[in-house]
Amino acid sequence: PQVVLGKKKLPDADHPFRAPSGSDVRGPCPGLNLMANHGYISRSGITNFNELVYGQQEAMGFGADLAVFLAALGMTVNGNPIADKLSIGGPDPRVPNLGLLGTGPAPGGIMKHNAYEIDASLTRTDLGLGDNKPLNGTLYEQMFKIADELNGGVIDGSVTGPIRSARYEDSAARNPKF
Repeated sequence: PQVVLGKKKLPDADHPFRAPSGSDVRGPCPGLNLMANHGYISRSGITNFNELVYGQQEAMGFGADLAVFLAALGMTVNGNPIADKLSIGGPDPRVPNLGLLGTGPAPGGIMKHNAYEIDASLTRTDLGLGDNKPLNGTLYEQMFKIADELNGGVIDGSVTGPIRSARYEDSAARNPKF
């Protein structure tokens, strides 16, 4: 299948799809997974600030200001900004511990609940309702169903609000810890 992001179709000749290998990490963010699977950021899933900024601009069409903000936020909250490493999945030994001489806590990666991935996620089960790590196929299909109904199957800015709203309403109704 092809994904259309703005005016860019993926895969393209410079960014072919390659499934992750056994040592590669993937996480809850479809955009980061897409960028790793197509080589916009390191295919290992262990990335750095510059790759994040480039990948968001080139693959996702984000402006420089938003790309820099999100990369800085991700590095600060979920990664190791001193070592310039971030896991797009969970904690990983390739991302050094924080603190003096690496003696502090391990960075949680993007999988750390309520640091990046939150309840009412577009593609993950709420933590209060079960395992929030694997992709929830039902939620994934719901996202595309809404896009089909509203925008001919294209996920862009015109459908992200209704998709997010549907997930928020579902979480509020079913998750007692929401």
